[in-house]
Amino acid sequence: MMIMLVIVLVLLAVVAMLVAHGASIRNRLGMDPGTITCPYCHAVLPAFRWPHSWRQAILGGWTCSICTTKVDKWGHEIGHNPSHGLGGKTS
Repeated sequence: MMIMLVIVLVLLAVVAMLVAHGASIRNRLGMDPGTITCPYCHAVLPAFRWPHSWRQAILGGWTCSICTTKVDKWGHEIGHNPSHGLGGKTS
């Protein structure tokens, strides 16, 4: 029983280190606790989201409800459909 506890604690420590490292270099494993805005229309994206794809569900990210731009969890644009939403940049 004690060996199982040690194995679980070691695995949790490894996962915590991977997430901390991912946050510091902004890779797929990190987490961003800050506010994210759409890079296309600059709308603030909600902290709690409903994923629109498997990629968003697993790796994080949003689809902007205003301009339909797909945004990763770091706030970088990963896809925009110009036939929907604003149609042109507002900035």
